[in-house]
Amino acid sequence: ARTRPNSFAAIAAVFAILVSVYKARPFALAVFRHRMVMKRCRGTSLVTSHASADANAMPSYTHEAGSHPINKWGGLSNVDRRVSGGGAKQLGEFLLELAQLAPCRFVVNGLSIMESTADMRAGRAVVDISTKPNGRSVLAFASKDGKFNLKLDADAIVEVVLEESEQTGRGIVHLLDDKRRKHLTAVMEGEDGQVHFEILRGRWGNSVQLKA
Repeated sequence: ARTRPNSFAAIAAVFAILVSVYKARPFALAVFRHRMVMKRCRGTSLVTSHASADANAMPSYTHEAGSHPINKWGGLSNVDRRVSGGGAKQLGEFLLELAQLAPCRFVVNGLSIMESTADMRAGRAVVDISTKPNGRSVLAFASKDGKFNLKLDADAIVEVVLEESEQTGRGIVHLLDDKRRKHLTAVMEGEDGQVHFEILRGRWGNSVQLKA
């Protein structure tokens, strides 16, 4: 007779536990779902961050000549500009800086004279040096849109002269060979053309000796 109350108490306790578990089921399910969503988000964020890191990975290079990913033209120091004997490469650097400073009127001198005006500022100038089968260097100086294209016998040009024109008083650039013949003449155009000429002359001097 004494065991019956204990049995009823045990049954009541088990029933109470089952009821509490049943009532707590939605909360437990919500917690479970939340944990699953967090795991998925973490996995996605890790994948995304790794993908972004791979996409934006910095290139591996040294500071040796020709290894930098940026265009090898441009960026000479004042000392490098004034070194004699730079040849075609130095001529290319000069023409690139000339084109970047201001629009220019180019005059090609020969049996006939040809003039052309081009604005190649903001990185719109292209310089390329190639070698002919006979070993001579050809310098191609052009605009990226292809509207201006000039090729020079780089080996024939020995000096670049920056001076004022006797007629106009404006700055003028001459590319000369060893017989003082003008292969190319350039005049900076625009209201601030003379200011840019003085900047160019301040960097390179009155004369650039391309042959040592």
